[in-house]
Amino acid sequence: MNEVVNELLKLGKKVSTMESCTGGYIANIITNVEGSSEVFNFGAVTYSNSFKEKLGVSSEVILKYSVYSMETSMEMSKNIAEFSNADYGIGITGKINREDQNNMFGDNSKIFISIFESGKNNFSNFEIVADSNLDREGNKKIVINKIIEKMKELLVNTTISQRDIAEQVGIGSEQTMYRLFKQYMGCSPGEYRKHPSADSTIAAETADEYHESEE
Repeated sequence: MNEVVNELLKLGKKVSTMESCTGGYIANIITNVEGSSEVFNFGAVTYSNSFKEKLGVSSEVILKYSVYSMETSMEMSKNIAEFSNADYGIGITGKINREDQNNMFGDNSKIFISIFESGKNNFSNFEIVADSNLDREGNKKIVINKIIEKMKELLVNTTISQRDIAEQVGIGSEQTMYRLFKQYMGCSPGEYRKHPSADSTIAAETADEYHESEE
């Protein structure tokens, strides 16, 4: 997250968050970085539908698609950016292997993430499926794995720039993408694009690391 904050500082951009199932986790990571006060505008944890709606989320969208949907996360990201006058808004909603008696619709294991860029009126969206055999810490590693897999797909099957790939998967900067990819793949994104056959079983390694930490 250091790289993201530093990139925002260089660009003079601001970011705000509206989180549900992550309970302020993203805002906490951002504000733990020195200098984040210059880039972080506002953070909201909106567990209830009524407070999502107070911050601009459409009740019609919630009724039509459920509160646990990509459409709702897009409403969250756009409205928090507009509410706080931020350049980027992050919206996260979903259920991590649990039922919500007040909102029975939606998958019990999906997390929906949307990043809204105000200047371009553009959304970057993706969803994560939680692993019922892992706790929240284990599922954080699953999130990283999904992001890496998305990067690999874009590197091999498209010719778009690494910067654009970083934006599409919601990482925020090319530097952060390079660091994560190198850490989990053992090579740079550019090297992987040239030699995609040099693959690795990230999911298996991620699970092994998690279970080893539990022993």
